[in-house]
Amino acid sequence: MLARDFLDAVRDSVRLSDVVGRTVKLRRAGREMVGCCPFHTEKTPSFTVNDQKGIAHCFGCGTHHDVIGYMMAMERMTFLEVVEGLAARAGMAMPEIDPEQRRLLDRRSRLLALMDTAARYYADNLPAGGPARTMLAARGVTESEIARFRLGYAPAGSALLHHLRGQGFAEADIEAVGLLKRADDGRAFPFFRNRLMFPVTDKQGRVVAFGGRILEGDGPKYINSGATELFQKGSLLYGLSRLMGLPAGKPVVVVEGYLDVIAMHRAGEAGAVAPLGTAMTEAQIKAVWDAQRGEERSPILCFDGDAAGRRAAWRAIDKVLPLIEAGRTIRVAFMPAGEDPDSLIGHAGPEAMAGVLDGAVTLTEALWMRATEGRTMADPDSAAAVERSLRQATETIRDPGLRRRYWEALRERMQAVGAKPQRPQFTDRPQSRRVAPPTLSSTAVPMRERALMATILTHPELAYRLEEELAMARLTSPQMIRLRGAIMQEVVAGCESDQMREHLIAAGVGPIIEAALDPAIYRHAPYARAEVGLDAAEAGWREIITLAA
Repeated sequence: MLARDFLDAVRDSVRLSDVVGRTVKLRRAGREMVGCCPFHTEKTPSFTVNDQKGIAHCFGCGTHHDVIGYMMAMERMTFLEVVEGLAARAGMAMPEIDPEQRRLLDRRSRLLALMDTAARYYADNLPAGGPARTMLAARGVTESEIARFRLGYAPAGSALLHHLRGQGFAEADIEAVGLLKRADDGRAFPFFRNRLMFPVTDKQGRVVAFGGRILEGDGPKYINSGATELFQKGSLLYGLSRLMGLPAGKPVVVVEGYLDVIAMHRAGEAGAVAPLGTAMTEAQIKAVWDAQRGEERSPILCFDGDAAGRRAAWRAIDKVLPLIEAGRTIRVAFMPAGEDPDSLIGHAGPEAMAGVLDGAVTLTEALWMRATEGRTMADPDSAAAVERSLRQATETIRDPGLRRRYWEALRERMQAVGAKPQRPQFTDRPQSRRVAPPTLSSTAVPMRERALMATILTHPELAYRLEEELAMARLTSPQMIRLRGAIMQEVVAGCESDQMREHLIAAGVGPIIEAALDPAIYRHAPYARAEVGLDAAEAGWREIITLAA
């Protein structure tokens, strides 16, 4: 909307340290200046200002701004207000801006200010001695970490909406960023209630979404903001803005959850990030590569050491293989059985976690582990199966030279092993997911609930598109609740949509699926038919979810 040369000239017209120095006491530290961050409470300065680069970065909360972004955040100004003000001081004429472009820029600035106001409200309402503080203390989260990560609490009731309206934000904007939902009767209520709150930021450290952990009562353990104008779940990671200041040589480590990231930072792993409740996407993989410093970029993907963790690792490998290129690969680390980074660091200390990361294997080793898992290599059939698995995997690598080198290295490994089994040993054995099939009569399930679940089963892509709504849908049938739980497990694990049915059957809910897909359902919910387009199926699903349970 504005030429890059013009914006660069606007930035260069003022020294960043002069702007920051109006509100932050700075002292010289080599080529930079440091002070206490104005965006979170801290006693030890971690906020740095580099005039040469024109960047202010906080190593505590991850905020990362140029002079325009800093003034927007600190002075609650829109992008255009800041640019116009700086240009006027420098005697520069503003280019003509299309009215629609101006409206879009102003709207985005307003929504970002709204989200920051909500984050401040949640932080101010984290009660001392309440269940949120008790849970955080039990996990070893310190007051300093609460401030650095801007943790907060979403109270029950509608106090947040009253606060935001009082700050001048329109109800339509509050709904647009996903903080407001509506009941069947049109009544507005906060989406997050009685939950521990984790602000999710963009690369510049601006709050664009939230994750909320339940503290008591029924409901999903975690819920996240849905897609909005500011936020697309598959493009960001929790902690991403902190990687902007990651020192060279420090690895990026992808873990599972919010508290895992906080624990990893406590253990000195400043490169820890986490996907937002789903499996890694192509955009997220590229983001961690871009964030890691140095020529060789090999972030570590850290998985649970049980069978489910290994399945998640194999799925992640399949996502990564087509994207790798010279200097861009991954390593894979497995946690001890029954542990995650939060728990391991809590009872065994940072040294134990460092040992896990030191044991991370290369991508070629991970491919070998997957191909040989459960096979002895002692007979021709097993050897052929291993070769087929390795060949299929390497053929997905897009770079021809790299594809050839991977295959040659793995083929040499096969030739060296011969008939001897040399595969990694895990502490636990994969357990069968099959359970005794339940008995179920399709007539015992409310038609509304069968229609909801049947539409998801025939259009499994909707399980990802409607993840939050599905998790919060009112269900009364124990069978449908169980089916939803199985579906949500596959969504979180990153199951490919075309494999969803197969995985659900393996999980033991096949009879429930058969009942949900009884042919009679299509007379009541024609949009559930497999041949119906995805958008039409979603429209039908959204219509029926508003009906009373």
